[in-house]
Amino acid sequence: MNGTEERKRNQGKATAAIFIGSSVIRTFDIQPVEAKEFLRARFGLTKAEADVALEILKGDGRTAAAARLGITPATVRAHLSHIFAKIGVRRQAELVRRLMQEHDA
Repeated sequence: MNGTEERKRNQGKATAAIFIGSSVIRTFDIQPVEAKEFLRARFGLTKAEADVALEILKGDGRTAAAARLGITPATVRAHLSHIFAKIGVRRQAELVRRLMQEHDA
């Protein structure tokens, strides 16, 4: 994406973009298994919920997370609903922010 072209095209419009890649998980400086165990211990997530939370941190969205986990997008939505309740957030963006704050604490 060329920033200059985007600024010209969106001039006068409220615009925001957030890019999150797989490096987000590396921010935790721990292995995926350890990250999963941390989420389970800290928030009381099930193994499946922790898997979904870690996939969401990759930033590819629910459909991609479902494909990688071999489950349906509806199952991902159900897990996210439980994750949101346990962590105390309402949206995926809040989930990512909360998990990143947890890392910084």
